[in-house]
Amino acid sequence: MHMIGFNLNGKSITVHANPERSLLSVLRQDLGLTGTKQGCGQGHCGSCAVIVDGKVLMSCRVPAKSVAGKTVTSIEGIGTPDHPHPIQQAFSLSGAVQCGFCTPGMVIRAKALLDKNPDPSREEIIRAFQPHLCRCTGYQKIIAAVRISAQALRGEVDLPSLLPDPGSHPVGHSIPRRDSLAKAAGTERYAADLQPDNPVYLKVLRSPHPHARIIKIDTDRAAAAPGVSAVFTAADVPGTNRLKTSLADQPVLCDDKVRFIGDPVALVAAESEQAAACALALIKVDYELLPAVFDPLDALRAGVPQIHAGRPNLLADLKIERGDPAAGFAAASVVIEQTFSTPYIEHAYLEPDAGIAYLDEQERLVIAAGSQNIHHDRKSLADALGLAADRLRVVQTPTGGAFGGKLDISVQGFLGLAVLGLGRPAKLVYSREETHLSTSKRHPFQIKCKLGADRYGKLTALEMDIVANTGAYATFGKSVMNRALIHATGPYRIPHVRLRGRVVQTNGPVSGAMRGYGAPQTTFAIESLLDMVAAKLEQDPLHVRVINGYRQGDLTATAQVLDHEIGLQTCLERLRPAYEAAKQWAAQGSGEFKRGVGLAAMWFGPGKSQPDESEAQIELLPDGYVRLYIGAADMGQGSDTVLTQIAAEELGIPFAAVDIHSTDTLATPDGGYSSGSRQTYISGGAVKDAAAALRAALLDAAGRHWNLAADELEYANGLIFCSGQNKQPLSLVDLARLGLAQIRFTGRRTARITSLDPSTGEGIPYETFTFGVQLAEVEVNTHTGKTKVRRVVAVHDSGTPINPLQVEGQIEGAVVMGLGYALTEEFVPGGSENFSRYRIPRFKDAPEIESVLIDIPRPHGPFGAAAIGECGLVATAPAITNAIAQACGVRICDLPATKEKIRAQLLKP
Repeated sequence: MHMIGFNLNGKSITVHANPERSLLSVLRQDLGLTGTKQGCGQGHCGSCAVIVDGKVLMSCRVPAKSVAGKTVTSIEGIGTPDHPHPIQQAFSLSGAVQCGFCTPGMVIRAKALLDKNPDPSREEIIRAFQPHLCRCTGYQKIIAAVRISAQALRGEVDLPSLLPDPGSHPVGHSIPRRDSLAKAAGTERYAADLQPDNPVYLKVLRSPHPHARIIKIDTDRAAAAPGVSAVFTAADVPGTNRLKTSLADQPVLCDDKVRFIGDPVALVAAESEQAAACALALIKVDYELLPAVFDPLDALRAGVPQIHAGRPNLLADLKIERGDPAAGFAAASVVIEQTFSTPYIEHAYLEPDAGIAYLDEQERLVIAAGSQNIHHDRKSLADALGLAADRLRVVQTPTGGAFGGKLDISVQGFLGLAVLGLGRPAKLVYSREETHLSTSKRHPFQIKCKLGADRYGKLTALEMDIVANTGAYATFGKSVMNRALIHATGPYRIPHVRLRGRVVQTNGPVSGAMRGYGAPQTTFAIESLLDMVAAKLEQDPLHVRVINGYRQGDLTATAQVLDHEIGLQTCLERLRPAYEAAKQWAAQGSGEFKRGVGLAAMWFGPGKSQPDESEAQIELLPDGYVRLYIGAADMGQGSDTVLTQIAAEELGIPFAAVDIHSTDTLATPDGGYSSGSRQTYISGGAVKDAAAALRAALLDAAGRHWNLAADELEYANGLIFCSGQNKQPLSLVDLARLGLAQIRFTGRRTARITSLDPSTGEGIPYETFTFGVQLAEVEVNTHTGKTKVRRVVAVHDSGTPINPLQVEGQIEGAVVMGLGYALTEEFVPGGSENFSRYRIPRFKDAPEIESVLIDIPRPHGPFGAAAIGECGLVATAPAITNAIAQACGVRICDLPATKEKIRAQLLKP
């Protein structure tokens, strides 16, 4: 241990620490400065950036001894939420903050750049920020924030003047996220930032084998190791030891056998992380290795190993059938048959999974961690751990991204087990490697297709036979396939359809929910097929989409009538000028660089399978403010802000007059899953209903106070007026004094949907759909096969935007995630353990993105809103691969479209 002195955020300090420890650990653990985040521990993500003597360094790679005598600035030295630096203000105002986990590092980078270069170009910003990753924003808003920061620091713009002032009608205004300044200042406390009193630290022993029977677990040496409090195995789990999504088949700790590499076998609790990690190596597990199966088609064959005893590997076999496909193909002038495949995809949220747990004063178990549905988590965990639900409280911590990956339970079961076993608080933080190893992925699909069209380009018939690899456990496999089939036709009229989807269990990684939830896979197939049809008929791809695209009154493959105004045709027409200009740009390509333009359309139903419902509560506080309670998880998509806007709009009061308390099972009603892009549409409806109930109660109280009928009263801007009488208006403070304070009013929203008929697939799966079309401009180097996506135009009908800036941010982030899906990303077990080996798009990879919002109000959406969170990703990959095909003639049917695949096809004779 050494005394290390340095200047930190303007103050001289001395710390007593191991000189080889990272500066990051000293800042976080010794000094309690948790604004600097650990996203990877290897310097790949930029979340831990600090400024040392004017230079940005990744503090996870900086030995503490190396800053002796130097000047260090962490995010805490830049500004606070109450007194933010202009850079932090600009990030908030520009929509550059979503989940916020990467934001402190971005702010640090911006500060260092602008200190040296007060007027950087877009290219200079991109080059400076290249070491940083963001999975949420798509980078566009961050670039804009840096440029606005520069203008503010040069005195050219007054940042407060950019703040919208919608008064008592906040819907439709780009109000900054409620938590954006706290995230930009590094004061938002994520799970790993929380430190309970006197906790044990946990580490998980995981299987190195994909399939093996557990013969014996010897924990004696580990339990006797220094600092170890306990070692837990399946025998110590007091409940069912099974976590349930669609099936209760995933153990907290494996008992009979392990089913994939990374399955949890034992849990160590110790006085330090280091002691827990050392003890893992002392646990001896005797395994009987079993044959493993990884290909889902192999897993369907007779005689292969069963992943779960007494249950076939075929988890689900779903279908949708309409019309007579044989007749449709007979009437076709062109029939295209093709097989497509898509890979495992890692969610790659920047915050590694983490959590804490403890017993409260009522001896109730409290678990706090990132989540996308706390109420589902509570039920699943209570059963697995042998607790009554009212003895378990689950709280969502601020969550650094999720994209579907935190619908599955990760750390929570281990935390609960340790606290119940020891009676002490517990803390568990995954490494980046453990997050990639153990958490769920996007389903790989194999899709065998057949599409017919007449000589005019009108589609006549579609067949798809889909096999999805759901991995070792059921999780959301069946519901992912259900959505994949519903969206498999694309937003097109196809009179004759036969769709089959099989979900198969293997010894591969667990596949669960991920942004798009099955729709991106089948959209890749149908949109590729449409371009192939257009090429065969020598027709324009936009024309083929226009003549086949859904219009109001059309019937879907599930026999649902699209009975209200929809925006697909409007989206296609709004895209046309950009499309014509892009074709002219593409024609100018020459030499080894070939240019192409690709299109893809999409549709997406907001919600989940029946029943899809949500509940919200709202109360008037004594000071006249309003508090909203909703168990709807905000993982960075901004639902807390949007739901607040909806409540304020319904009550006719300013946005700032509404406080929100979300995602705590002790205090908030069930808002359902934050998935399927459902929270604005479904939970927003519940919030609006609750606010309307409060508003009605306010009028009733005023009427009783004045002894007047309801039609003699008028409510506006949080005041109640008495029509035609000279009475002082009643304010919300006055009404609170009339006995309405702290009474909760409940709102509910249940979607008007039905289950699909298991034999035909007929039904109403969603009340409405969002629509969109994207254009991608690409340049392909025909010598190397490398593709550069220059520009994406994304036109989306997502209903009436509640917060246009947030809608743009969701589209931009989804497009860049779709870019990775299209070109580079593929999770390979054993070869994708960090951001060096699993490469998500960086600043230089991101194209310019133009978002066009089409406002077509939905009849059942709150103030006309529908959905956007997942929609922006669905069309991106096929738009890019269609552009590649147009540029150089290479048709990619198995994602990703790597440069190696493209070059190999270009070299074929």
